[in-house]
Order: sequence, then structure tokens, then C-alpha cells
Amino acid sequence: MRIAILGDRGSMTAELVHRALCAGYDVQALAQDTSKLYSGMRELTVRKGDVTTGEGIRLTIAGCPFVVWAPDSTSRVVQGMALVIRDLWQSRSLRRFVFVSSLGTNESLSQAAMASGPFPVLRLKLRTGLNEMGQAEDMLRATTLPYLILRPARLTNGGVTHRVVAVDADDRPPGHVSRSDVAEYALGVLDAPGLEGAARTIGTRRAGRVA
Repeated sequence: MRIAILGDRGSMTAELVHRALCAGYDVQALAQDTSKLYSGMRELTVRKGDVTTGEGIRLTIAGCPFVVWAPDSTSRVVQGMALVIRDLWQSRSLRRFVFVSSLGTNESLSQAAMASGPFPVLRLKLRTGLNEMGQAEDMLRATTLPYLILRPARLTNGGVTHRVVAVDADDRPPGHVSRSDVAEYALGVLDAPGLEGAARTIGTRRAGRVA
């Protein structure tokens, strides 16, 4: 099965590529810095490009039923989303597009405040980035594409814990989550039914939470 992973320079993209290869996918990856993604595996095709300019998106997603985009920064995410949506509309094979957003966007803002501290401090510190991500989410929600929005709690380094939970924006926020866990979860729900058009907060299970 083919999957397209769109990224830029960060470790989240590399983690998604690594986990997808381990799961047996034929991976088409787009990145600004391709050296971080080179593995010498025939199942991996890496293209140098930039989501925020549109360079390489169409070639990367061609023939892929699953597409994942995890921006490593909030810079020009709105611009990138417009270009991703444009090219996804042309794809006849798309079954699901997963957008890895941020906790604190749109209706999850109060949830992020519960997880990270006083609301005014959080809002002031993250306003620009969260607004950018929120606008990108809104653009996606205005389409009829088969999308899923994932909003990770605070990202950490570390391995897969298999303790990831997904909750709605009005639920108690889960705990911090590793990039490895986010990648593993995103790949695990690519073909899961009932998630089209959904937005979920993901993190690790807190003590006392029922599985």
C-alpha cells in the first residue's frame, strides 16, 4: 500500500517515514531536507520540495490512497494547506488525508489551557501559531475531502508506548505524547471507519484513565 508523507525539516516527518516503512508501506516522501530521510530502501522515494510553495506535492501524492502532513512549524501553514487541498482534489485514489495540527487550535483552546497552564498566558504565548493552524484546519473542514485532524498534546522524544488515547475537544486532555507514538497512531487509523471529518486530541493515557 502506498502512502505519501509531506513534511519540511523536522523530526516528525522522519518519524512518520520510519514507522511507515516498518509497517510495510511503499512511502513517497516530500521534504525540504532530504538527507534526513534517506535510508537506501527501495520502498522509499524521497522528493525534494516544499509544501508551502507547492513544489513536489502533486508528484508525491500521485497514486497514494493515504496522505499525511505533519508541519514542523506553523510558518505559512495556511499557504501550504491551500496548495495541498488543490492537489488532493485532483487525486482519484485518495482514501484519507491526515493533518497533524496542534492542541489549542479552534475548539481545543480551552483543553490546551487545562493541560498547559493559565489561559491568558497560553493564549498570549501561542496566539500566532495557533491562529495559523486553526485557519488551516478551517480550510480543510470547508471541503468534502476524507480528512482526519489530529491534535497532539505536548510532543516529546522517546519510543512507542502503546498508551495513546484519542479524545474530543471537550474531554479532559491526555498527557504528553512522543513523536513516535503520534506517528504510530496516525498510521494505525488511516483506514479506520467513522473518522472522516473528525478532529481528535491525542496523547498518552493519564493515571486512572480507563483504557
